[in-house]
Amino acid sequence: MRSSLFRHVIILLCLVPVYCTAQTQEIKFNLINGMNGIFLGKINSITQDKDGIMWFSDQTNRCITQYDGSRMIRYHHNPKDSNTLGGYYPECVYADSNGLIWIGLYGFGLDRFDPVTKTFTHYRHDPNNPKSISNDTVSNILIDHQKNIWIGTNGGLDLLDPSTGTFKHFKYNPADPGSLSHNEVRALYEDHQGTLWVGTGFAWGKNDMGGLNRFDRNTGTFTRYLHDPKNNNSLISNKVRAIFEDSKGTLWIGTMGDGLHSMDLSTGVITRHMCDSKHPDNICRPPSKSINDHITFITEDTENCLWIGTLSNGIMRYNPQTKVTNHYTNANSTGTGFKDESGWTAYASTGGWLWISTQESNLYKVEFFTSTVRLHDEYGYTTFSFLDADNGVQWFTSDKGLIRKNVKTGKITT
Repeated sequence: MRSSLFRHVIILLCLVPVYCTAQTQEIKFNLINGMNGIFLGKINSITQDKDGIMWFSDQTNRCITQYDGSRMIRYHHNPKDSNTLGGYYPECVYADSNGLIWIGLYGFGLDRFDPVTKTFTHYRHDPNNPKSISNDTVSNILIDHQKNIWIGTNGGLDLLDPSTGTFKHFKYNPADPGSLSHNEVRALYEDHQGTLWVGTGFAWGKNDMGGLNRFDRNTGTFTRYLHDPKNNNSLISNKVRAIFEDSKGTLWIGTMGDGLHSMDLSTGVITRHMCDSKHPDNICRPPSKSINDHITFITEDTENCLWIGTLSNGIMRYNPQTKVTNHYTNANSTGTGFKDESGWTAYASTGGWLWISTQESNLYKVEFFTSTVRLHDEYGYTTFSFLDADNGVQWFTSDKGLIRKNVKTGKITT
């Protein structure tokens, strides 16, 4: 009986997401302001640790925040205490498989935090030590499938050896076409084949140096993908901010301006996706509203829909099956809960949630499944336990005795 009851519960749980999936036409953005007296500011980066706890790098409040769904804890920098956050400007945060939290800081290097022992380890650039971190401005952290710890800095790409605390450097060399295309690393991504991709060159300025880089682990060299004004199958801009591979194996690249691109990983061919009134079903980013507008993130939700964030024209969700695009801004998202004009960073957590932060210092948790569960009270009894038998009969123990239901006919026998 125990195994049959367990089977019934499993079936019931499996049915709930199916019912909820049909309810996802109306996306709801739930604003996460704060909790237990803590209020969030602009969130630069989001991660989830092995225990399901969320971590945010909070630029406004100059801290990292731990959030378990019911309580928030902040970790600040204290210049008088070396066992605190290493600086005032946390830029990125990354949780590894061991439960350690890695924090990249703007101007203060790299930190490793152990939530169990509450200890911080600091990695700083030392001009007298060639094996120290390249630069103290860290904008991206990635731990790949081989557990290599990659650090994107304003001085190049670094590979950390955690056993020695030393760094191997990959830098731009104008005399070497196989070197990194630019030293300012703004995006790191590993695709399903284990290939490391590096987006560079997002320094504000008139120059268009940067580009997308594919790393060859065997040779230690990079293949560059750069803007070519004579080639429509090249990047629109060399300022690369977002890289993402979708569930179909297509690599997406987001750059400055109207810079939504896809790449066929088998051929390396880049396709530009620009808005065209003659083809409204085609995917494209919302039109740019300023010269500094760019794609801030690209990700995918639990329904395999693509999300694209922008600096100044909201966010969009594209359904590749229906070819439907939803554009979310403060002006056109009445009823959804989204009230901003930007999308700064995004993170898909376990449980099917999508977390999105904005330039306006708001953090949203996007729900794709409703919490509606049908109440079966039409029989007029209180159920204590239930069993789904193999012969199309359901049994219930209740305050009115033992109940037998024929699933096919609906007949109830007490």
